[in-house]
Amino acid sequence: MTTYTGDATVSAGGSRYPCRADLSRWTEPAPARPLGRPGERVESQVQWAGSIVLENEDATLAVRHGDDRRLIIKGPAGAFLVTGWSPGSTELRIRGNSPELPF
Repeated sequence: MTTYTGDATVSAGGSRYPCRADLSRWTEPAPARPLGRPGERVESQVQWAGSIVLENEDATLAVRHGDDRRLIIKGPAGAFLVTGWSPGSTELRIRGNSPELPF
């Protein structure tokens, strides 16, 4: 497992927002018996998830409701889904949903 804690940027709805990220990345093993075509090889997949804290509630709501959300740390920007949020909080729980890994 790889972790990252530090500064990041979120791109959402055509705007960018600075944030603080606390993330983990891990590899999901390939299934023991693939469900595809006979002889088809199934690769293990890298997953990532964690939380981001934005500067204020307006930025948090813009990211939460924005489209085309991407987290930028280094390398490619990773698309993500918001999986949790508490009213009044600037923290969003997120999960990557693209093959691009932002860290």
